[in-house]
Amino acid sequence: RLLDLCGTSSYDAEAFKKELYKLGSEISVYPGADQTYITLTGLQDNFERSVTLLEMLLSVPKADDSALKGLVANTMKERENQK
Repeated sequence: RLLDLCGTSSYDAEAFKKELYKLGSEISVYPGADQTYITLTGLQDNFERSVTLLEMLLSVPKADDSALKGLVANTMKERENQK
């Protein structure tokens, strides 16, 4: 979940999502018990640029403190609701 709120050293989270949108691309992350699946979908014409952005996100993710605190608060609330 945190990766969805991250940007990179070059883009904040919102600018990163806008850049993907301009390319017609989307990144999805599905964590599992033993594996994590990362899916990149989008236009074939923008494949190389989209992969470059994905590599940036995976190698240099950057989240701001407020995003992390919000994610922790939401996770704690979900756990309380499940009880």
